[in-house]
Amino acid sequence: MAERGVRASSRSPLRDDECDLAAAQARIMRADELIDQIVYRLYGLTEKEIGLAAEVAAWPDLREVGIRFSS
Repeated sequence: MAERGVRASSRSPLRDDECDLAAAQARIMRADELIDQIVYRLYGLTEKEIGLAAEVAAWPDLREVGIRFSS
């Protein structure tokens, strides 16, 4: 019998957390893709427009590359 607070399996808690995180990230990515598809259909975008939207979405955030906007 395992002592209280000690896992009986040989898997580390950190490894379990990493697996849980990876699974959650995969579900989030899939949900994002589904939301994109719903929006494209809602607005009646063509394949060309969808491609353009995907290309723009891949651009880096200008603030992340050091470009500042004056106010």
